[in-house]
This record gives sequence, structure tokens and C-alpha cells, in this order.
Amino acid sequence: MMAEERHIQAALERLASVLLDPALEKGADPLFGYYYKRSRMLTPLGLKRYLLESAAVFDLCRMEGGRVLDIGCGFGLRLLCYYLLGSGLSTGIDVSQEMVSTARVILKRFSDCAINIEQGDFLTYSLPPSSFAVVTMIEAISHIRDTKSLLEKIKDVLEDGGTLYIQDGNNDLFPLSRIRTRREWRRSEYGPIDKDMVQYGRAVDKVSALEGRKRIIQESFPILDGKTVTELAIKTRGLWGEEIRQAVGQFLETGKVASRKSFLGINPYTGEFPELGFSPFQLIGQLRSLGFQCRLLPPPSSIIRFAAPNPWKTAWVRLRSPLLRKAPQFLLPFLSGPFTILARKS
Repeated sequence: MMAEERHIQAALERLASVLLDPALEKGADPLFGYYYKRSRMLTPLGLKRYLLESAAVFDLCRMEGGRVLDIGCGFGLRLLCYYLLGSGLSTGIDVSQEMVSTARVILKRFSDCAINIEQGDFLTYSLPPSSFAVVTMIEAISHIRDTKSLLEKIKDVLEDGGTLYIQDGNNDLFPLSRIRTRREWRRSEYGPIDKDMVQYGRAVDKVSALEGRKRIIQESFPILDGKTVTELAIKTRGLWGEEIRQAVGQFLETGKVASRKSFLGINPYTGEFPELGFSPFQLIGQLRSLGFQCRLLPPPSSIIRFAAPNPWKTAWVRLRSPLLRKAPQFLLPFLSGPFTILARKS
């Protein structure tokens, strides 16, 4: 066994000793099991695949000894993998208090772990300029409401020559992804909400966006009757938080809602998108305008030797992986649902 393989094996053993321990569920939020048991990640095979994909990202981003920021870090497991593989002092940020509290429970089981997990909105969170060698966003950029401000702030916190890694499944150039994304918009706006999310999810995710706006309006303006509340919830589609209250106040003064937005499914409590679709080429254009050098990559699952409990899925990925690895960059968004961008700050 090569030294690198021994390193990965040692990391896998440490991860398994904590994440596959049944006692972990007692301190973890139920949302943890909802996210990972359905994907079968909390199995020896699933955990190995997760670590190998993280190792592929670790190598691509040259994380060895560097400070890493993971935006939308969730339960912090990616950062934990990077740390066990050799990254430096790192930070994760996520808006979900449930996820952050569970991440802290997990990290306490790694006494030497140099990872700091913060609960908050990256767009408003204060971080020192040029303080990270690597910034990662994995299945996170599609939930953030202001892509322009997001990329500008990433440029600010990333050191010169630093690396930005973006991976997301909401690729509008891949027809199946585009259909799925639009279907998710309508489900987030009107329901029904997935029964497991209702049982295990964050409080702000347990109702549709329309129902959430109705509740905010009813609580803020109890004098309004039910019919008016429903009409205003429809008129304020795409608004969230204080925007909803201001729009209703405007309606009470003028009889109109002038600040209505059209996007379906924005979480009325957090402002998160359900799944924002992207053209990877447009995203690369935005990054280049900020001075980044960019390239498209095949998904990490095509780089590692993939194995899954479903033999048909294993066979399909192994058959497709050589095609994705050899395909020209400009074809990748049309061949795969997930897209991957590696960008370096000039």
C-alpha cells in the first residue's frame, strides 16, 4: 500500500469510528440522519466514497497545510475530511443552526481538530481580507440569493493565488437538471413539502414558501382577515423577512405592492433559494470579470474508483467516467448534471 493510500485509510478509520458510531445520533439533530441515511453515506462503503471524493477536491485545490473556508458547510464533514487529509486551520459557515450545532457535536470527538464552525449568512458575516488559501462551495451556491455579492466577497477573503472550488448539481445546460430544478421551485413555493423534511428538517423548511409568507403576514398584521392575508402572500412572492413586512405596510398605505419579485420558492424566513439554476459558462464569465482564471472539471465521482450499493449505478458511473475525463471543457456541462469549476485568484 502506498503512503498516500495509508493516509486515506487512516483518515477513513477515524471518520468511521465517529460517524458510524450509533451513539452519535443521541447528540445529533434528526436532520443529520435525514441528509445522510437516505444517500447511504453513513455506511462503510458510502463513507469511503465520500472521503475519496473529498480527497480528489483536496488534491485539486492544493489544500495541504492551507487555510480553508467552506461556505454552506452543513454538518462540517467535508472540512473534517480535508483536515484529516492535511489541511490547515479552517472555517465553515452555514445558516442552519441545526446543522452547525450537530457539526460542533461531531468535531468535539476530534480533540485535535483545527476547524471552526460558525452559524450565519456569509454575505453579512465579517471575515478578514485575504485570510484563506482555499474557498469551497459544494451544493451551496444555488441556495445563495445574490451571486454577484457572493463572488465579490469570496474574492476579498481569498488570498492572492488562492483557489475557489464550486460544485453544484443545478446545471441549466443539462436538460434533466433544468427540469428537476424548476420542479423543485414549484414544490418549494406551493408544496407539498417532503414528509421527511416535515419530520426532521429545520423549522423554516417545514412549510411551503407561500404558507410561510402567510404566517409572517398574519403574525405581523393580526388585524388582516384570512382572505387578505392570502392575497398578500401571493403578491409578495419572492420576498423574505423584513421585505414582506415592508411590502404589506406599503399595501396598507397605498393599496399596491410595488416591490414584488417573481422568483418561486425563496424561503421567506432566510432568503435562501430552493435550487437556483446556473449556466456554468455565465458563472465563469462573472468570475473572469473579477480576475479569476477558471476551468471546468469533470465531477469528482469520475476521478475516483466509484462503488455503490446499486451495481447498475456503479456500472453506469464507471462506463461514463472515462468519457467525462477525456471530454473537452466546453462539452462537460452538456454531458453531466453536476458542474465543477476550479478558479484561481490572479
